[in-house]
Amino acid sequence: MERSTIAHPHEHADGTVPLRRGLQWMASRYPVAVAMLVFGVLVGGTPSVYFQSMVAAIGIVLFGLPHGAVDTLIAQKLNMIDGPTRLVAFLALYIGLAGAAVSFWMHAPTVALVVFLLISAWHFGGDWSPTIVGLDRFIVGAALLCSTTLLHESDVAVVFASLVPTADAELIAASMFALACTFLPVAACLPFKPEIRSTAPRIPIVATLVAALALPPLMFFMAYFCWYHSPRHLEESLTGMRTVPSPRVLRSILAHMLFAVPIMAAASHFASAADHLVQSAWIQFGFIGLFALTVPHLVLEEIRQMKVRPPSLRRSVRL
Repeated sequence: MERSTIAHPHEHADGTVPLRRGLQWMASRYPVAVAMLVFGVLVGGTPSVYFQSMVAAIGIVLFGLPHGAVDTLIAQKLNMIDGPTRLVAFLALYIGLAGAAVSFWMHAPTVALVVFLLISAWHFGGDWSPTIVGLDRFIVGAALLCSTTLLHESDVAVVFASLVPTADAELIAASMFALACTFLPVAACLPFKPEIRSTAPRIPIVATLVAALALPPLMFFMAYFCWYHSPRHLEESLTGMRTVPSPRVLRSILAHMLFAVPIMAAASHFASAADHLVQSAWIQFGFIGLFALTVPHLVLEEIRQMKVRPPSLRRSVRL
């Protein structure tokens, strides 16, 4: 009997395969991107802070925002959205959290920047291995984020001075330097802990350390966030959406990006009205706008992680 080639009606082709392969290709080229940036700085010198902030802001929009642009689809997969009413409620809560983040920054910019750095450290710490949880995860993320101050503490202070008062910016940069000196040796020992058995990829780790030491802070952040963190994060999110048609995924990404950019611009505009800030629109657009979007995104991400994390890791995630 001739074998039937008719697909089962309940079988669905994984339309996200091309997109996920492209994201995997991009993340795999992260060390190459770092090498090219380092070579460019060595040959052409360090670009101005204005140019760095402009390129970083554009990079965040083009490569960084898409990794949070499937949040509505993720919420739907988590059964948080099952109709128009709950969709409106979800979007209202999402926008409300973003607005609350901007208001928080306006009223307490220094505290908001510290909070942003802390939650970024926690978020980035999850890039390397699912077995690194709790305090270990924070140590890894903080070591990564603070490592740029080892050779560029004054540059970090200059960037932060466009966001908070100069004295606070210098204090935060100095504190990050101290944390880098403390946490980097600890983070280097974590893969040897029996309960972790980290499978973290070695080459990207080396590339990240090279970028942190050789590149100016904004270029380091752009390289890591746009070329490694964002593609891997989006690829991981799409892995759980294999039954979602690819055009729908792309529409969701485009719609969220068109929605996110005005929020970031509004955040930058309102922040620029504060008298105590050194005016630098691109830096404010990148940092404050990203903070506004990061808060609701991380809330949803933690909910997703709690649902997919094995019970043994759920118990150990508490700090």
